[in-house]
Amino acid sequence: MKQLRIILTCLALTFPLLTKAGERASFRYGLEWGVNSAILVGSHSSYISGEGYLVDSRSLDFRSHINGEVMGLIGLEYRRLGLYIRSGYMGIQKGESVVPVLLRSSFALSRSGVEKHGSIYIEGGCGLQKSKPVSAVTGTGYVYRLRLSEKLSLDMNGGLRISYSHPDVYDKYAERKVPKESLGLSNSLNIGLALTIALVF
Repeated sequence: MKQLRIILTCLALTFPLLTKAGERASFRYGLEWGVNSAILVGSHSSYISGEGYLVDSRSLDFRSHINGEVMGLIGLEYRRLGLYIRSGYMGIQKGESVVPVLLRSSFALSRSGVEKHGSIYIEGGCGLQKSKPVSAVTGTGYVYRLRLSEKLSLDMNGGLRISYSHPDVYDKYAERKVPKESLGLSNSLNIGLALTIALVF
């Protein structure tokens, strides 16, 4: 939970900074959903098999499984800068999902704001799973904003997604999930793409 406290502290400290000469930042909130795919996955696991042998496995694979994600967001926008917290549900790879808590920072490519030429973003944070170590999630990409009304916008997001997670491990000899007491380690580096849309108020 240390990562979560760091994210919340950074956002809280930024609130008073996003003001100048009485001009205050705009508060934003919304709902985002879409898909992602871990294209390149490098994994390392070790465990004691049912026969009592130590099994150490390493792999580097190209994959194409499509994962879903649904998240809420809150944040601030001030001129060309944006700062948001995003959280909800995120699939990382086949059979593995997390509750992400991400801090996103964005910068509009036009002085006129994000609606002119879009913006670029970078984000990072943690992925929470029950009874597992905390995963790391980060990414960078581009956002195009379409104004639907005075108070409602449609954001189209696309970019690179990288995560470091701890998936379940299956005994390749017994064809069953390795129990926690027999598992040494399970680490997975997942590199892929994410495409989402968001309704932002």
